[in-house]
Amino acid sequence: MQTRAQWEAERDARRRYTGEWGFDPGMPWRIATWGERAGIVLFHAIMWGGVFPAMLIGGLFVLGTMADGISRHNAEHDRCLKHATNGFEIKQCR
Repeated sequence: MQTRAQWEAERDARRRYTGEWGFDPGMPWRIATWGERAGIVLFHAIMWGGVFPAMLIGGLFVLGTMADGISRHNAEHDRCLKHATNGFEIKQCR
């Protein structure tokens, strides 16, 4: 079990190594003060309640746009091939 002093020493060493600073949502709950606990809860509420759904909806929008573009390309390619009458016109259908 880690004490607050041990965690702060580990955090300070990590900060010197990586150059990070500021709020640490990875702080163990049992050694956090009530203000830090409120910050941890707020951080996770914003991330899981706001950022994650936005990223999920954005990713689904991108995938849907890609699927729509592929299906439009395939439909135009098929239409072009149906109206092609010779080898040159078939080569022009890309």
